[in-house]
Amino acid sequence: MKSTRISINDLKPNMKTADAIFTRNGVILLDEGSTLTETLIHKIKNMTTIDSISIIDENQDNDENENYTSYEINTNYKVTFRDPKNIKLDIKIEHTEMLLRESVYQMNTPHNRIANKVKFVSNFILDEFNDYSGVLENIMKLKSKENDVCRHSLNVASLCFMIGTWLKYPNDKIQKLIKSALLHDIGKIDILNKNIIDLKKCEISYCHPQLGYETIINIDDFDEEITSGILMHHEREDGSGYPFALQGHEIPQFAKIIAVADVFENLISQKKLNPFKALEILERDYMLKLDLNIMKLFIKKFSTYYIGSKVILSTGEIGKIIHFANNNIKTPLIMVGSSFIDLSIVKNISIKDFAF
Repeated sequence: MKSTRISINDLKPNMKTADAIFTRNGVILLDEGSTLTETLIHKIKNMTTIDSISIIDENQDNDENENYTSYEINTNYKVTFRDPKNIKLDIKIEHTEMLLRESVYQMNTPHNRIANKVKFVSNFILDEFNDYSGVLENIMKLKSKENDVCRHSLNVASLCFMIGTWLKYPNDKIQKLIKSALLHDIGKIDILNKNIIDLKKCEISYCHPQLGYETIINIDDFDEEITSGILMHHEREDGSGYPFALQGHEIPQFAKIIAVADVFENLISQKKLNPFKALEILERDYMLKLDLNIMKLFIKKFSTYYIGSKVILSTGEIGKIIHFANNNIKTPLIMVGSSFIDLSIVKNISIKDFAF
């Protein structure tokens, strides 16, 4: 049975729920497989804290019958996509990464050609990456490898897109935020180009934000909001960051947002942590270092997109996330078979990883 996660604002009568739905107090509101009515949709909107649910897809198309359409990306690059209504999100992300890798994150890319490529990719993310659950699952499955600037930057940009949406930014501002996130580590490419091979050593000397800033500062398409996000994404609220040791009120908003996404992506990719452990560390160790309001929003919203996800428990059992009490992502309610395990009560069981 295939399901699709959609916003509660797009719910319509006769749709069927793919998962059980709980009220904000943890009481079951609808069972899995319930048929929606106008009354039930109203209850979902007013009695829960979620902003999207999984709906059973009863009209899924067979892949063999999908239409294929070619899209011209630029004069030297052409990709054949399946029909946009049927294309799998993973394929969209794969081709987006390919475009970035071949046209931006190469050491020989002329700086004056970067703007057009980044503009295309930021527009594509804005238009096509609206399945947040799918994007998050893709990030978990295809984590960036060490020194893979391209994949890391795409993951960070995807997370920033979500944060910008949650902050209710207008689309033109979200697009600028995506651009800044896509390029936040481009200074590392310049480091490699200058034959500074030891990235970790260079980061200790705090050089990649300045190099990235110098790379794009004279490109007309990138204004001060974009460039400041690149230059200051390693600044910290308590003044412990670099390159200028700025404090909270001195740090631009784009840099604050990129910082949250950057730290989280590094925790799941470089530290190999599952997102639940990563968010626990984010909440525990970065309360004084990252913008508190952005971080709390990130953690709160993040939890809603994992309801319905299958996870591997420390016992070896596979269960499904049903509910997060009080938005506590560390201790959700898990359904294993016909039984429920409340991790806020059962302390000797934890989530080990996702069961993709």
